[in-house]
Amino acid sequence: MQYNFADGQEIKLYDTKGNITALKYAPSGKYIAIGTEEGKTLLYDPNTGKSEKCRPGHAGTIYSIALSKTGTLLASIGADQHCLIYKID
Repeated sequence: MQYNFADGQEIKLYDTKGNITALKYAPSGKYIAIGTEEGKTLLYDPNTGKSEKCRPGHAGTIYSIALSKTGTLLASIGADQHCLIYKID
């Protein structure tokens, strides 16, 4: 959930069905990358809270997410002992 301190409004993240287990803010500020306990990696627009992209791939909880300095690559590590690397358009 995003909370706007200026006006007190909340923006809820609707696409997560399980708990959020990892979170990274893109260096560009264009999106927030979230990992969930059901193995999904989601990209959200921080201004609206809406999901931009969803990347399934892990067979269980995502433990950590990393983003490249350019914000074009995302890596995730999960309970399935795999490291997945995604190209972000």
